Amino acid sequence: ELDGIQAYVGAGQVARLELPGGALELPGGVMRRGDFAGAFGRMARLYFAEPEGGLVEVGRVMNQKDAGSPRALLAALIAGPMPWEAGRPVVPEGIDAGDLLGVRVEGGEAAVNLSSNFYRYCQGLPEQGERDLVYAMVNTLTGLTGINRARFYVEGEPVDTLVGAIHLRGPLLPLPLS
Repeated sequence: ELDGIQAYVGAGQVARLELPGGALELPGGVMRRGDFAGAFGRMARLYFAEPEGGLVEVGRVMNQKDAGSPRALLAALIAGPMPWEAGRPVVPEGIDAGDLLGVRVEGGEAAVNLSSNFYRYCQGLPEQGERDLVYAMVNTLTGLTGINRARFYVEGEPVDTLVGAIHLRGPLLPLPLS
């Protein structure tokens, strides 16, 4: 509940900070929260699998840029939960962030382009595993402002299904958690 702080080094008041992106002038020598907004992390919402199937929402602090990037969020999803986070990975082993070929957002829809390697490693997933994977990606993406649905492609081509349980020809809306 502070409006700002003043810092002194010896007898001199700090009125300017040299930062990697350039100097920051502090009018009146007062540092305010807004002066450092880009230096703080932002909460991102990722979805991982529950042990019995279904999804659990996990809040993860990420840097400002990544927390708002569809590609970075999907890369974090592919990497899986941190040891202290709830849930288990939704992405099969053998898949990495390089298998995410691209994400384009247009008109509220995220178009996700996956590699043939991603598709190949998913072929062994059970029905619940496919559902968890697809909706973990959809829910993670639709947590971003401006995205309300997602569509999937493999090597730039539309696919009917990833494994067989979920129809992927049209856009998917987020799955509500129970």
